[in-house]
Amino acid sequence: VGVMGHLPRADEADPAANAAAVLRMRHGRDAVLRAGFGPVLVHLAATSGALTDPATHFDLVRVGAGLVGIDPSLTTVLTGAARFTAAVVHSAFVPAGTAVGYGGAHVTDRATHLAVVGVGYADGIPRELARDAGVELDGGRHPIVGRVSMDQIVIDTGATAVPRGAVATVFGPEGGAVPSAQDWARWAGTIPHTIVTGIGPRVERGIA
Repeated sequence: VGVMGHLPRADEADPAANAAAVLRMRHGRDAVLRAGFGPVLVHLAATSGALTDPATHFDLVRVGAGLVGIDPSLTTVLTGAARFTAAVVHSAFVPAGTAVGYGGAHVTDRATHLAVVGVGYADGIPRELARDAGVELDGGRHPIVGRVSMDQIVIDTGATAVPRGAVATVFGPEGGAVPSAQDWARWAGTIPHTIVTGIGPRVERGIA
């Protein structure tokens, strides 16, 4: 038997903001026990409460976002456990003045190598991205150029020719050249939760 609730203001990292919810949970637990149920497990805190307010812990906490490196309270640097990768399906050396993607939204300003990565908005890549959005490949961060398509993105790898089958990291826990879910949230003007929950069903899941 369990009683659970949720904290609507835990991301403020202020125990005073949780006090009313903690009190209601205690009253709820006592009512359940008076009704003859029990022993009862009580859980109220998700990641933010677990990290910032011991009064919310009760018997269990639900660390969901924290498992993929997201702390909504912005008080703790977490390392995520999730990595999103995709393969290069085509690459080419193109001259300056080459239009890239739908509408030619990007035009190369120099001769360069472009690589097509087989992942797009159907797989969870936000369609609207800031100009500094990129992926990691072979130890370097490479910018996404042109519009995000349903099934693909194009990256500019400069002087480096990338073979078909090379693996790009969309996001991961390593840091450095590897973007994080927080980077993607910033590029898309959203929160990291929408990045990790927006990964489409075509993306193969695995446990390392």
